[in-house]
Amino acid sequence: MEQQMKMFQEDRNLPFSVYIAQDEKFSWHCHKHMELDYCSEGHCTIKVNGESYDCQPGDFVIIHTMEDHTLIRNSDCKLLGVQMDLSVLDTAFSPFYESQYLVPFIRGSGKYQRRIRVPKGSLLESILSEILVEYQKKQPGYEMYIKGDILRLFSCLVRTKVIEIGERNVNFQDLERIKPVIDYMEQHIETELSVAAAAKIACMSYYHFCRLFKKVIGKTFVEYQNFIRIRRAEKLLITTDRTITNIAFETGFGSVAYFNRVFKKETGQAPANYRKKMRI
Repeated sequence: MEQQMKMFQEDRNLPFSVYIAQDEKFSWHCHKHMELDYCSEGHCTIKVNGESYDCQPGDFVIIHTMEDHTLIRNSDCKLLGVQMDLSVLDTAFSPFYESQYLVPFIRGSGKYQRRIRVPKGSLLESILSEILVEYQKKQPGYEMYIKGDILRLFSCLVRTKVIEIGERNVNFQDLERIKPVIDYMEQHIETELSVAAAAKIACMSYYHFCRLFKKVIGKTFVEYQNFIRIRRAEKLLITTDRTITNIAFETGFGSVAYFNRVFKKETGQAPANYRKKMRI
């Protein structure tokens, strides 16, 4: 375990680490980082939350945050590991796209396969190899390259249904009609915006706006408004020392009690517990 943790701390300013496991056995442990393990040669056993996975070349295992796990590695085993802070999955895209693909998985509420077989010569194998090479060479810009590769990796997992997402066909003409509202909400997250005011921004009637918004986004206006506010609050809880009261008002909630209630509904835990868990 010491070898593994040293590898993660090698670049303290980076939200990820890449390594080849050296120790034959790691003691049971957990951490706030998500871990992706890929067996490229030999055999090993990975145990997660009491479940045992005997891995051979081509096996890829996903270990979510704070899951108890251990590794028993045969001498012939070559295991590529990627540990990453969940901030790596933050994208430059609108929270609309995050809500479809990443957030359910990040929060642990989405369905996914623990272990998959990576076909030889597949795109997924190529991405894993690129991550290792970039991390070892550390050429200028390698940090951005690896983040891009990690996002590509998760795109592959979504496309191959390793990570399940809800099926919803979006009409992009409809999306363009409500895009001014989405942009306004994301740029003025601390500002109160009623459904009626949002309908005016979209130049629609109240009824038609509510109906179209739910059809396109998959959430009601209020549900999506709370979603983007809680996403911002999650980041502030992890990256700042601001009080929960300040974060509640900074993200547009009228009271701390309402913020706490919505936060727990969205994430399954209270803000204080979330901050404590993610800062371990």
